[in-house]
Amino acid sequence: MKPPASEKTVRRLNRILTMIPYIRQHPNMTVADLARVIGCTPAELLDDLSRRVLLCGVPPYLPNDYIDVHIEGDRVSIRFAEHFKRPVRFTMPEALALRTALSSFTDAPGPKHLLAKLDHLLSAETKKKVASVRGRIGFMDHPLSVLQQVEEALRSKREIEVEYYTASRDAMTTRALRPYGTVFHQGHWYVVAYCLRRRKELPFRVDRIKAIRILERTYEVPKGFDISRYEREEMYLPVRGDKEVRIRFDAHLARWIREEVPPGSIRELDDGGIVLHLSTAHFDWLIGWILPFGRHAEVLSPPSLRQRLLEASRKTLDSYGVP
Repeated sequence: MKPPASEKTVRRLNRILTMIPYIRQHPNMTVADLARVIGCTPAELLDDLSRRVLLCGVPPYLPNDYIDVHIEGDRVSIRFAEHFKRPVRFTMPEALALRTALSSFTDAPGPKHLLAKLDHLLSAETKKKVASVRGRIGFMDHPLSVLQQVEEALRSKREIEVEYYTASRDAMTTRALRPYGTVFHQGHWYVVAYCLRRRKELPFRVDRIKAIRILERTYEVPKGFDISRYEREEMYLPVRGDKEVRIRFDAHLARWIREEVPPGSIRELDDGGIVLHLSTAHFDWLIGWILPFGRHAEVLSPPSLRQRLLEASRKTLDSYGVP
């Protein structure tokens, strides 16, 4: 399990976020005085300024990107890039995303002030849209807390009810699950569980569980269920002799797929879409994964997978009586 950020890392981040505006308001303070105010040693202060603050920006991290730290003798000053003097112009989706993020920090005076400024800029129609999604967007605790509750349910063999976000459909649903085990796969924690809604075993990404509740109903894990085999057969672990697959996703889905796949497995397209490259020993899990994406995904190769996906699509349409 990937551990949460250490206390040392959190302290350093808080220190950096505090020192930048403080130095701007009190230029040319001595290193010793500044370290005393910030609550660290002069060596820690200089290390933060030279090795971290200067790396704000984009490669090759030139001083004029965002923040330029100037140390002359034992005195420190900070200069922001010239483009910071111009007002930031957000697109509407950017402004709404920022507002949503700020709403999770309403106990602090800074975010409250920024929220008021953003709300002042929004039209009456947009304010109605913002109000309509209030309560549908939440901020979960660290996945560790969800995993702990899942483990408790596993020990007591009790079902759980979760509010789960499905990225491929951009939808939040409530599901009753029977957890069979947990697995760390390609950088994410999953709980493998029998979904009473879908009536099958499925992997659920822990960081997409908004809320979890342990129920009183009990269950038994099927005899012979092996979490390692499930990961190998259903979630894909590359082995020698796997088949090479290429799938094109349009711009509508590209953002979500980037979150799902390991780095280096995608090729960006000029139209905003991507081509996913992967290897697999069999196609069964892949077909079930691709089908919900509909017209937003296209198998480029191999031809055998295209044919099997076409057959699966026809069966799905037949089951709904669609000609």
